[in-house]
Amino acid sequence: MVMKTVGTSQGRKISGLDVYRGIAILAVVLIHVTGHFQKGLRQDAWQWYALAVPNRALQFAVPAFILLSAFLNMRGLLRGNPLRDYFRKRALRALWPYLLWTLIALLIQYRFALWNADPDKLVTAFTWGKGYYHLYFLFVVLQLYLLLPLCAPWFRTRPSLSATLLVTAVVTAVVYLLNRWFLHMRYPGSVIFWYVPSVMMGIWLASHSDRLEAVREQARLWGTAAALLSLLVFEVVAIQVLLKQPANTALYQFSNWIYGAAGSVALFAWCDRIQVPRWKSVLELLGARSMQIYLIHPFVIVYLSHLFKSVLSGSEWRVPLYTVVCILVPLGLAWLADRWRVSRPLFGA
Repeated sequence: MVMKTVGTSQGRKISGLDVYRGIAILAVVLIHVTGHFQKGLRQDAWQWYALAVPNRALQFAVPAFILLSAFLNMRGLLRGNPLRDYFRKRALRALWPYLLWTLIALLIQYRFALWNADPDKLVTAFTWGKGYYHLYFLFVVLQLYLLLPLCAPWFRTRPSLSATLLVTAVVTAVVYLLNRWFLHMRYPGSVIFWYVPSVMMGIWLASHSDRLEAVREQARLWGTAAALLSLLVFEVVAIQVLLKQPANTALYQFSNWIYGAAGSVALFAWCDRIQVPRWKSVLELLGARSMQIYLIHPFVIVYLSHLFKSVLSGSEWRVPLYTVVCILVPLGLAWLADRWRVSRPLFGA
């Protein structure tokens, strides 16, 4: 889901990035599969909680990809890559797939009677990333590409973690209050400023990439601690929101932001420590194909839902079955795309 850049400023390889992507894309698939089946369960059933609790815990996934996109792209800018090349490459890797897969999504929804060719939906699909529920991510990444060159001058000064956290807190609070009091954004999740903590942490990591191993070592402590504490708060408030119980919406949103950013930093810090060969190989494979899995798997869910509507009704094996198929089908299609040399025009990679 993010462009492949693996060298550090000194030319050394950054270890664990495909593992990072693999864990994050697996979390994305599980979010969508558990969310799909969660809708059909009574909220007082244990099965609902068995899906809702891990679903909320996996919400670090999208912030993780945003953090990594910010990290990789800012490193290139800080090395002095020409802006013309910067924008040209990102147009090929994100803008074209966004336009193509938005169109594909609309056609698939029309085929399965999920869209009736409403022109308002057509406009919203391209201008807000709402072609299908997962495509907002590419829309957000396109905005990130525009934002990063504006942030580069300050981060060339290599600000400290405390200064970065202070600026992050202020900007995040301003965004929250502006939206609550004045903007009332229809789709805040489709706006890059809704991900300020993850963006800022990614850029900060990029500005200190010359001492990345030391930063990772320190982040294993504070990143993990912040992730666990914020997850505890977020889980409680998120379940209240899902159950439509009285809840502090500000606490919900800020704990969500903090958990997303801290969980992403913790994953970045720990991903190079996974050394079990079998697990590492699987995660690296998923990471290397994360873009293909991201783009295709929601449509696999649509197809399976129509195919197995009655056959698997009530089966407890639906969640693992859907998860496996949602990974294997995109992997197979990615292999075919490579073999037929259409991977770049289809997926931008």
